Amino acid sequence: MVAFYLTAFTTYCYTTAGLEVRLLRSGGLLVASAVFAAVAVGCWLRRKIRLRQVDEISFEVQAIDEIFQGFNLTETYAAQSVAPTADGASKFSV
Repeated sequence: MVAFYLTAFTTYCYTTAGLEVRLLRSGGLLVASAVFAAVAVGCWLRRKIRLRQVDEISFEVQAIDEIFQGFNLTETYAAQSVAPTADGASKFSV
């Protein structure tokens, strides 16, 4: 797996560097930058238009007891399980 990663990463680096050299020599860097900027603005506008159509944000509040119910714990039990006992000894060694 490491060999594949190194091969893919090296290929990516050389391919990207080669593309950059070709763009710089041919003067296409400005065109490529304009294309990427246009795509970014297009995505931004699409998101803005879609969000205008959303009337409300759905957000459901979950009760705290329901969160701890999956562990069969409560906040009190969880705090007591790590608190020192009456003789000052902790239940868990630190």
